[in-house]
Amino acid sequence: MIAPFKSYQFPIEIGNSWITYPSGNSSNVFGVSPILVPAGRFFPSYAIDTRYNCGIGCDRREREWVAPLVGVVQKQITDSQLGINEIWRLIGYAMP
Repeated sequence: MIAPFKSYQFPIEIGNSWITYPSGNSSNVFGVSPILVPAGRFFPSYAIDTRYNCGIGCDRREREWVAPLVGVVQKQITDSQLGINEIWRLIGYAMP
């Protein structure tokens, strides 16, 4: 369903968009902002919105807030067919 592993090259240009595998899925960088999650405050965090090509009447989206030195600090997953609307947040983080 949703690819579990992704990597990003920083800095990411705001407004940048790309087609992801499989063809038809697309991602777009919406903006950069600070984000506060239980693990702390992370800046910059880039909001990356991915829409999945899953057929007519299907709305499957994933929005990730990615901090360059940490990775994904928050993720929202929505799937209309499966009735999923979840938000995941980083709750613990220690510098390596």
